[in-house]
Amino acid sequence: MLWAEENKALEARLKLNESLLRKMSFDKAVDTLTPLLTFSIFGRYLALVYCGISIVFAIKVWPAFLYCIPTLVGGAAMLWSFFSHRSLKMLDYSALSILDLQKEICQFRIHTSKMERYDMGIVILWLITTTPSFLLTAKKIAIYENRPMLLSLCMAGAAIAAFVFLFTRLIYGAYNTKLLNAEADLKRISDFEQKDSD
Repeated sequence: MLWAEENKALEARLKLNESLLRKMSFDKAVDTLTPLLTFSIFGRYLALVYCGISIVFAIKVWPAFLYCIPTLVGGAAMLWSFFSHRSLKMLDYSALSILDLQKEICQFRIHTSKMERYDMGIVILWLITTTPSFLLTAKKIAIYENRPMLLSLCMAGAAIAAFVFLFTRLIYGAYNTKLLNAEADLKRISDFEQKDSD
């Protein structure tokens, strides 16, 4: 009789520990995903702001087509970036199971991996196409008519492009690692639950 009571108490503690472990793993995955998702959604809306900046500069340099058209192309690229990230949304974690959260993390990881090169290219394109209009508007420097300044801008543009490339690789690499770890943690819990139910 005493053995049966101890066994029941042990089973109750094990169930409590399993429940706590599930909750901790779920919370850890949420804590990993939330800032990355928030940052990505913020970036999506920032692309809309950059599109607006391009339109403002294009209007200011009008009718100088050599400056206006590239600036609008950069703005259009930012607008495309905004729409290409429209699938990103904040999640109601209370409505998600461990398996659902795992799927959401996987989808977000695939989305960020797929968009990495586009995001990088769009940022570089926007900087290259908007800077001449900015210089013309703010500093009254007609960069395309000033060969030494154009050469300096090209060199600075190459350096900035290299920086953006490296920075983007680091950011997306860190995203991928964190998301893979969160997925793996949730998979272990999911597998454990599967074995437990069998």
